[in-house]
Amino acid sequence: MSKRIVVVGAGVVGVTCAARLSHDGHDVVIIERDEDAAGDLLERLDVQVIQGNGSSLAVLRDAGLDQADLLLAVTDSDEVNMITAMIAGTEFHVETKVVRLHSEEYLKNIKELARNWPGKTYGINPGRIAAGRIISLLEVPHAAHVARLLDGRVIVAGFRVDASCPLLGKSMMQLKSLYPDEKFLVAAVYRRDQALLPRGDTELQVGDTAYFSSVPDRVPEMVRLMGYPFDREDRIVIGGGGRIAQMVASDALSRDLATTIIRRNKKMAEKLAAQFPEALLLHGDVTDEAILREAGVNRATTYVAATDDQETNLLSSVIAKGIGAARVITLVDNPAYG
Repeated sequence: MSKRIVVVGAGVVGVTCAARLSHDGHDVVIIERDEDAAGDLLERLDVQVIQGNGSSLAVLRDAGLDQADLLLAVTDSDEVNMITAMIAGTEFHVETKVVRLHSEEYLKNIKELARNWPGKTYGINPGRIAAGRIISLLEVPHAAHVARLLDGRVIVAGFRVDASCPLLGKSMMQLKSLYPDEKFLVAAVYRRDQALLPRGDTELQVGDTAYFSSVPDRVPEMVRLMGYPFDREDRIVIGGGGRIAQMVASDALSRDLATTIIRRNKKMAEKLAAQFPEALLLHGDVTDEAILREAGVNRATTYVAATDDQETNLLSSVIAKGIGAARVITLVDNPAYG
């Protein structure tokens, strides 16, 4: 069923959401303050574009927010997003509101305010979500994607299928008889940019990404079923020292992982050294091979590229992989780099 959706903010998040929602047949309106960006969107996307301030009552009225089923307030400004959500909740009574907020204080505020609004309101912190995804990947060796469901009681992990995978050429029905004691389910298969729901006769092919669901205790068996050793690395090197990098470092240290952080800014490196006394802090450029080697990336380690610059993350990841990192996790916010 088609819904009317208003997206405030045409950054990477806003444009990506708008493009996907429009592709799915929904009626999408984007509000963008920058005139040039708004004009560019008109040529790129099959959506209605309104140039103006997304926290303006008049602009939101012009966008038809009073008829919207969903609001996405995803500008780079927490304040604009908060005001937009407040207007949507108090003036237009929008059923579902998703608000992008970096500030932990604002996240608490939106929960309290939303109690007086109709419908549902969700405050999302992109940094926290990104850090959570990185942390989840650290828990499941060789997985390309990991998600925890039902308060962590179920893990869904996606693995890329290569030519050595022992499950190749076997149907889903055969897997049940071959591994009767294994508690897993092939929940989905991603093949050539298309998601498939596996049937009894479905077979995995080279190049697929197979998504398994299992209980946490059976994760090692799930990894081994795909033909990988369960060789969780005991060292992690983090390139960057921003909020996401700090959240990952905090989790890694809580699990007694030997942790090294590389920070280009000397003062910030000193600050992080005081914040994380158990970690090794190095001052240097993450695209410098010598620094990466000094950090120990050329040994059996996971390298996490988590600076605020995605091109730097991509370049340092390539270098880290080239000098022997066991696994590389790269933070990017542009879908084209996926």
